[in-house]
Amino acid sequence: MTSHDSADFVAHVLLGPGISGAPAVDGYDDLAGLITMDHDSAGAIVVGPQLLDTFVHRTSALLAHLPT
Repeated sequence: MTSHDSADFVAHVLLGPGISGAPAVDGYDDLAGLITMDHDSAGAIVVGPQLLDTFVHRTSALLAHLPT
């Protein structure tokens, strides 16, 4: 099953254990997303690059305010 909106996509795929955090690449070997575990379906989710970019930018802004 695949879902999407104007900003991103999520593809539910069946992969073996230990795959979380691996890159998902397209037919041109470009980064298409990041694989993470979906515990509800016991499968994997490929999270698209726009969602990852949003996460990194929001997290970076939050981490910048923490003392080192």
